[in-house]
Amino acid sequence: MKETVFQDIRVTVDEKKVEVSNSKFTYSVDLTTPLFRSRQLALADGTVVAEATKSDCDADFGMLLHERMHEWHFDKCEVEIKKDLKFEGDHVSVLLTYSDTLCNAVIQREYFIYPQLAMFGLQNRITSPVRPQGDFNVRKTITAEYQEFYKKVLNWTDDDLEPEGDAIVAAIHPVDGFTVTGSVEFAGHTDVHNQPVREHKAVDGERMLTGNILYCENENQTGFMILQEAPPSSERREPRDYDFRIANNGDILSCCWGVESDEMELNACVYSYRNAIGVYKNSFERDRLLKKYLRTRYDYGKECFAIVCNAWGCGNFGERLCHEFVKEEIYAAAECGADVYQIDDNWQFGKLQDMTTTRKNIELRKYWNVNPDTMGCDSFVPFVEYAKDAGIDLALWL
Repeated sequence: MKETVFQDIRVTVDEKKVEVSNSKFTYSVDLTTPLFRSRQLALADGTVVAEATKSDCDADFGMLLHERMHEWHFDKCEVEIKKDLKFEGDHVSVLLTYSDTLCNAVIQREYFIYPQLAMFGLQNRITSPVRPQGDFNVRKTITAEYQEFYKKVLNWTDDDLEPEGDAIVAAIHPVDGFTVTGSVEFAGHTDVHNQPVREHKAVDGERMLTGNILYCENENQTGFMILQEAPPSSERREPRDYDFRIANNGDILSCCWGVESDEMELNACVYSYRNAIGVYKNSFERDRLLKKYLRTRYDYGKECFAIVCNAWGCGNFGERLCHEFVKEEIYAAAECGADVYQIDDNWQFGKLQDMTTTRKNIELRKYWNVNPDTMGCDSFVPFVEYAKDAGIDLALWL
């Protein structure tokens, strides 16, 4: 057995499993199966919230990953302590590597364990000399006439033939007494509405949920959350109207690789979006956990952060935009304690709809020139001087 210790983090690796833990949680992965599969997730006090997943493995990438289509085997586990990184907090990286003797594909799954944090990250990556056939998931290519063949010859069950096949980043199976309570959806287009966060309560029997965060709890509000570090649901590239799915076997599936099958390049490493899984004892811990995770995960230091004011959310910024308006905004932003004021769309000659109109010829140099009819000048020099006088910096939409 190999053991790595960093602050309160402990990683042990033997022939059967990998176990990671810190002062807040324990999590283990089975190494006896062809591909990675969760064994157990528990709070530090021993409260188990999730057990071994029922799916073939904890991820899905269609025909390139499905266990029944390949001859996967575990290669190695690499544990590394990572400190003083530019864009991430100190943590322990656990990298599992599997290879396939059939098509020589390699899949890796990396876990990111942080000190004194009840939440850990995970990410998949795959390299293959073979392109996937059709969409990600093999189940979508199986017609009714072949379903009996797959059941008889490959011993597939109805679960294996679920019609809602997805590119799955992570899977987790809650223990008895824990049920999905809801999800949180974020919205990116805050210039057209005033509700950046939507909470969705789960309905009995509901199997598909939308959002970046999913909660699963017992009656005491002890539970776990899954965070998708991905764009908001309304801005994703995958053509699906949900982000999480509850499988027939009870597994909770996080569905967002952020990659389409036709983007696979031969022998090129493709990364999924990162996910994170966190555990908590009650609603108070739950509501603090996400902020703790982000503060730890993105440990940039104070010099990398700034408070930015942007007036686009006023609802009629484009109509009000003029020299005097921007001047007043700059000084008002400084009074609010902001570090930066951002001048948003409409300062330039061109209009956003010009850029998004199909087959429209645009003179880019003219498009990005300052429009004196709107701004009262043909450069940003006066506004830079106002910002210096106010003691803040300027940012620019483009």
